Amino acid sequence: MLTSKARQKYWSNLQSTLALECIGKDVECIPKDIPFGETEAETWEIFDVFVESIEPNTQLLFEITHAFRSIPILVLLGATFLRKAKNVDIQGLYCGLYRPGEPWTPIIDLTPALSLLDWLTATDKFITTGSSLELGQLLDRIQRDFYRHPKPCKGDPKPTHLQSFGATIKDVSRSLELI
Repeated sequence: MLTSKARQKYWSNLQSTLALECIGKDVECIPKDIPFGETEAETWEIFDVFVESIEPNTQLLFEITHAFRSIPILVLLGATFLRKAKNVDIQGLYCGLYRPGEPWTPIIDLTPALSLLDWLTATDKFITTGSSLELGQLLDRIQRDFYRHPKPCKGDPKPTHLQSFGATIKDVSRSLELI
């Protein structure tokens, strides 16, 4: 996604860089024109371009280091929407911490922010409807993900009861719904 000024200034350089970096790989770079995002209407237009550009059931990885203005927020919200509306698998959301003159630039994984939105939605559903099915699924997922992709724990205990607790919550919620 790029504005007219970004297209004019960066597009040809990006194309030539990607052509060199992606030799022999099945990568296609398709430009999507967006407005500057200076009004609410333009913000919604950016969101629409973003969402309409993504096919259902695809896998995506986002890198937003040099994103323009409010684009990172729209990507976060759009990615959350795409997961539910188009069954899109978000593989990652990353941002580099640009540090001029530094030999090393850390890359921050913002993917967990998507999970935070899931927790907010599940909590709201529990508060408003009493259904804890989504909370149970999230607890189950935390334990599975922890063991699939272990993180350094500096002595912290590994989760061992979240799956069973999540299953219990789901069972109680299903029983209450049945009653």
